[in-house]
Amino acid sequence: MTSGTTSASDPQDNIGGDVFSVNFAMDDGSTWQMFGFMEDTGSTKLLLQGIQISGGSCVYASVLPNVELVKQ
Repeated sequence: MTSGTTSASDPQDNIGGDVFSVNFAMDDGSTWQMFGFMEDTGSTKLLLQGIQISGGSCVYASVLPNVELVKQ
């Protein structure tokens, strides 16, 4: 897989309070789900709690302690 897309109309994509879950349809036919928390009110930092990849050529699930994504 090299790229993926997400859609605002996907019922599994959601943000509730400071919790998020986002699904990406990847170019190899797999689905990549990220979930975690927004760390600040400006939503410039995301704290990932886990990643799950299913379908396509790969299956993977992991809990990710303290992985931060920071808006550049």
